[in-house]
Amino acid sequence: MLYHNGKIDVLDLRGSYREMGKQYGRLERKKLHDFYHDITLLFIVKNKVSVSSLNQIAETIFATYPYRFKEIFYGLSETSGLTLHQLLIINAFEHYMFNDQMNGLDTTSTKCSAIAVWPPYTKNSTLLFGRNYDFVTDIDRFKKYLTITVFHPQDAGHATAIVTFVGTLNATTEINSKKLFLELNSGGGSTQARVYNRISTPIELLAMLIDSDNLQQLDEELHTINTNTAFIINIANPQRAISYEWSIATVKKVENKTPGLLVSSNHFIHPSWYRPMPESDHYLTLTRRKNLLALAKQFKGQIDLSRMKAILDTPLQKGGATSYQAKKGMVYTAFQVIAIPESDTLWIKIPAYQNWTKLNLSSLL
Repeated sequence: MLYHNGKIDVLDLRGSYREMGKQYGRLERKKLHDFYHDITLLFIVKNKVSVSSLNQIAETIFATYPYRFKEIFYGLSETSGLTLHQLLIINAFEHYMFNDQMNGLDTTSTKCSAIAVWPPYTKNSTLLFGRNYDFVTDIDRFKKYLTITVFHPQDAGHATAIVTFVGTLNATTEINSKKLFLELNSGGGSTQARVYNRISTPIELLAMLIDSDNLQQLDEELHTINTNTAFIINIANPQRAISYEWSIATVKKVENKTPGLLVSSNHFIHPSWYRPMPESDHYLTLTRRKNLLALAKQFKGQIDLSRMKAILDTPLQKGGATSYQAKKGMVYTAFQVIAIPESDTLWIKIPAYQNWTKLNLSSLL
């Protein structure tokens, strides 16, 4: 089924993984074709990226996918009118956006910010989790492709909703039917190390939520699986949130010394890291974290949904963590999410495209 939440498509897919792919292709056929066209227009025509470079990234990502997720794309290729090759280009969109060389940047960027609050920081007992999903270049032409996809595997696994772009499985913002929320930030403010013989991390995160019942199980997953580059993974249930700083060598669990608050940007803060703090304020990772901590302190005990929206709406220039303009050395906030795990609710904002819009997933998860 296809629903519309304001300007955002919501897909409700059920059955085997291939069947869910077939449903996806039928429901979003035109939008997938348009998205493929716009991706090639940006990277091949405008940015002068070679076709072989796009293909190599797309095929490398897909090759690492567990078979059940490959089945989604096999299903898509049967009904969308696009070839498997074209669908893999679509699936790699965010990987292209995060490739600084493909976007004309001469330095490695870091992106995304997160703030979670629960008592005593909240006005009531409800945990609120806010996140900014950042790029470093303007994505104006791509905002219409943001999609919420809910997967209901028929064989086993929990219903899981991901917030990402149409035709992609880049599961960096997701919530499942067990009221678990997960979001990913770059950890590049602390280390740029990368390995290439591991499964793509975002697809592992999707598998984690499909397979996990509780925070303990997510913790075990995060301590078992290796990442291919540095990330900060933040998870929450209705009672609390936890952060994991994930390098290619190890993972460290960070539970804030301040009860009721979690804040992260793009650098590691666990004291056991050899050098946890970056030497420079790379893409304002230090500033974004400092600003969110200050806002949380200022409004301690008063934070409700309205206040969380205001915190995420606060621009960097006025003491927040959000930037709505693409400038050198600064993040560009592509979309924002507030998750309320207790009520299976997401609030989503796409700056300059759609203001805060509520999506209650209770009937879909």
